[in-house]
Amino acid sequence: MLGIDQERAAHATGQSLRSGLRAAGLSCVAAAVLLVTAAAGATASRREPPVRATSGEDSAAAIAAVTKDGWDPPLGPRALRAIAQRYSLLITDGSAAFNSKVAYLHERDRDLVVVPYVDALAATGPQAFLSRVHPGWFLRDRAGAIVHEPGYPDNLLMDPGNPQVIAYRVAGVRRLVDRFGYNGVFLDNVFPYIEDGGSVWYSGLPIDPRTGRPFTNREWYRDTLAFLRAVRRALGRRKLLIFNGLVTGQVFSQFRREYLGYLSVSSGAMEEGFMRWDGDPANSFRSESLWLADVESIAAVNRLRKLAIGWTDLAVPASAAQASRVELYSLSSYLLAAGGPRYYSFLREPVRGAVQPFQRDWSLRLGAPIGPYFRQGGLFERSFTHGLVLVNPTDSGRSYSEALPRSYETLAGRRVTTVTVGPKRGTILLDAPS
Repeated sequence: MLGIDQERAAHATGQSLRSGLRAAGLSCVAAAVLLVTAAAGATASRREPPVRATSGEDSAAAIAAVTKDGWDPPLGPRALRAIAQRYSLLITDGSAAFNSKVAYLHERDRDLVVVPYVDALAATGPQAFLSRVHPGWFLRDRAGAIVHEPGYPDNLLMDPGNPQVIAYRVAGVRRLVDRFGYNGVFLDNVFPYIEDGGSVWYSGLPIDPRTGRPFTNREWYRDTLAFLRAVRRALGRRKLLIFNGLVTGQVFSQFRREYLGYLSVSSGAMEEGFMRWDGDPANSFRSESLWLADVESIAAVNRLRKLAIGWTDLAVPASAAQASRVELYSLSSYLLAAGGPRYYSFLREPVRGAVQPFQRDWSLRLGAPIGPYFRQGGLFERSFTHGLVLVNPTDSGRSYSEALPRSYETLAGRRVTTVTVGPKRGTILLDAPS
């Protein structure tokens, strides 16, 4: 069962993605996403917004880099120009301060795709007054208290099955898209279940107003899927609908059928707990089976021609060597699975300065993947037209070595014909110059 994972999901979703968004989800954070097409025939739907591609798949960067930028105070023209030059998809905080910048960014790059953050089912911050005006919109527990998100008592849970709630949220999304020129929406905290093994992410198990009994997972999935369908209808097929709620690969595998239903009406999803949660110790790594579940969940979403955003956060004390190990292990693991546009973020908190530093590994020219990943001995690996990715996720504590089919170059610039990968480590090799 997933009680521990859900507790971590509560912490990560409440603290990691919204550290800086605070309770309202509307204050001062934006997340920028650099999109690079990874392989021909593996792009987003042709009916969705065009995204920047490289001149050819062989020149594709390793991943599409996702970063989180501070907006307190708002970034100035110089930073905005840098975003327009570097990134292809930007997730903003949806605040009034940023709404006015969307047109400016589109002027700098007409192909830049910008979507606002919206906490899908919570009335947050300034919206809390709705609980007094429309008390029937909100879900309550057995004691009659309005259910809220963990750690955020002002983030009040609305009823996804209430037509008025759906109409309110749809109108807000349409306003953002139509008035400010956003290219779609990013919906946070959308889960196809309400409880797992007695563990509930919210402050309490909400009562379904239509039955008078606690929501079952089946009822919750039914209503939240109908909610997503309504948002999709309002947006149309030319706008992006991305939700954050894949949690981890383990959660995805347990609720796979429900997630596939969500993805059938969405453009893609974020897995915020990819490889770790922000508060996990820097030297803590998941078991091989849980690692494989994370990798497979990304691969499964991409096979549907949907966007799969892998999000890895390190928010605990860590040495430079520890942070580098975590980042390379996570990035290598993501590259094993990802097909089509490869969206990924490694966030080391706290972020110093206005913009998160761009990782050198993100722009490596690996080219297109040559087939899926495979296992050889204790290593999982995947070949690319201009490189090779290897990961050792085993629980044995052993290092594994392999003779390479040709010369490669390490990220440090050393030419090698054999490679050794330590336990819970990843390695990226590039074609050696001729």
